[in-house]
This record gives sequence, C-alpha cells and structure tokens, in this order.
Amino acid sequence: MKYTIALLSLLFIWSCSDTVDDQNTTDVDGTTFPDVNALSGSYANMIAAEDYLYVISDTELISFRQQEDNSLAEIDRQLLGQDLESLHYRTGVLFIGSSQRMYICQLNSENIPVLQSRTLYTDFSDLRPCDPIVANDELAVVSLSSSTQVSEDGCGLTEVNEIRFYNINDLTSPQLVNTHSMTNPKGMALDNNLLFVCEKQAGLKVMNIADPMNPIELYHFEDIDKYDAIATGTTAIVVGTSEIYEFDYSDPTDIHRIWSVKI
Repeated sequence: MKYTIALLSLLFIWSCSDTVDDQNTTDVDGTTFPDVNALSGSYANMIAAEDYLYVISDTELISFRQQEDNSLAEIDRQLLGQDLESLHYRTGVLFIGSSQRMYICQLNSENIPVLQSRTLYTDFSDLRPCDPIVANDELAVVSLSSSTQVSEDGCGLTEVNEIRFYNINDLTSPQLVNTHSMTNPKGMALDNNLLFVCEKQAGLKVMNIADPMNPIELYHFEDIDKYDAIATGTTAIVVGTSEIYEFDYSDPTDIHRIWSVKI
C-alpha cells in the first residue's frame, strides 16, 4: 500500500513542480526552495521538488537531478540507518522516518541533503512501529503504531499507538513537546495547524494543533477505513484500503466529504 501512496504523492508533486513561482517558494539561507510540503502523503518513499527527486530505500537516501532530456542522474547517495520507511518534504528540509528514529536533512545550495539530526523515539524492544512524519514551520508530527504478542511467559500485547509533537525551530536538536494517545494512527496530512490523522479502522480524525500541548479534535469520520492523506490547500485526498476520498476543508468549521471512488 505505501508504494501506491508514494506514487500518488509523486504524481501530485511532479504535476505542480513546473509551476513553482515566487508565491510558493521560500528563501532559506539565501537559497530558494519550492514550498510543496502540502502535496505529499506521509507514507511517501519518493519526493519530487522542482528538478530534483529524493528516494529512500531501506537504508539509504538517494538524490537525483532531472536532465534536459528528462532523464534522471544520481547526484548523491547517503547511508542513514535501518528500516527507513517514510519521506516528507518541507521547504528545503527532508524528514525521514524509520521504525526507531526521525532523521532531518536540510538541502544545501546544490540541493544535496545534509544530515542535521537523528532523533531516537525510544527503545521499543521488539516493536517496529510505522512512523509517518509531517511538518509545518515549527512542528514535526510523528505517527507511531505497532503491536506485538508477548512471549509465552507473559500475556496480552505490547503496543504503541500515539502521535508525537517535536519542536523543530532548531533542526539540529528537535525537542519532544507532547505525546498524544491515539487508537491506531497511520498516515497523516498537515496544513498549517490542521492535522488529518488516519486511524485505519477507527476512521479519520481532524485536529487543531495550534497548541501541541492541547490538540483539539474537530471532526471524527468513523465510517471509513483510512490509511494515508494528502492535503492540497483546500481539499484532502484520503486513501483507504479500498477507496479514495476527497474532503473539503476550505472552511474549517464545515469539513465534509465531497466524493469517493473504489480502487
């Protein structure tokens, strides 16, 4: 499923990459980067930004540049760690999630990622939680969900189901602000302070996270199975196990489903 979502994310971003202008670019340390953060699913494993494509494997972050003949030339390859799973872009910054860590890389003037920090979530022992990441200007939000059967000497399940908020004003030292319990969080989308959390069988939750210490649940659409989401500025494309949905959030006081289609 994550590869389907990655493809959807790539198509959304690539379709917009040729129309970047001064209204959706941002200067970072004198370098202008496209601001396409809202067009990426949180389970993406490839991100296109203008003439560059960034891809993660299980262990590596690989960078490509688009040539004049539209072919791709590899320009950088970095070994980051194990179990890399998700890739998110935010105005010249790449957020990479693994089962144990959040990696933050900032693009330099050559659009090459430079590692800024590795943030260990905690020692999850045998757990390998899914770890989508989304971000705005000040916060990175990490979704962690997993469970494993306890050994014969124990009983029940060991599990983690939560979202974590990290202050990223200093990319070299993200600070955990809050941990918020969830049911079974998977993919997310973030537009400013509006957070969409796919709770799989528990549906879709929409939260206001202006105060990450006190996230406010605005909506809970319980009737559909959700896996990942893409926020486009006024609508959210939400991917389920068997359907794709579109929600209108142009008016945050009246977020509603527009349509759905079987896949």
